[in-house]
Amino acid sequence: MGKSIPSGVPFAHKIGQNIEEGVYADSGIVYLKNRPYLLTVILKLDEASGGRDRAVKTMNELSESAYKYILNYEK
Repeated sequence: MGKSIPSGVPFAHKIGQNIEEGVYADSGIVYLKNRPYLLTVILKLDEASGGRDRAVKTMNELSESAYKYILNYEK
């Protein structure tokens, strides 16, 4: 998730993986000023679909989309 969050925005995250089952997870709290949010992504990918590399790419894409949405959300 970190690559998709600007360097000035604090965040904390924890990753997990079960390689045998092809399960990858990343959960993070993004401390966006006045709009903190939590994002959790869990993926099941086998090596044929890209495994860990694909999981990391997908998680970064989802994190970037969530960040942009929250940043620009109008109440």
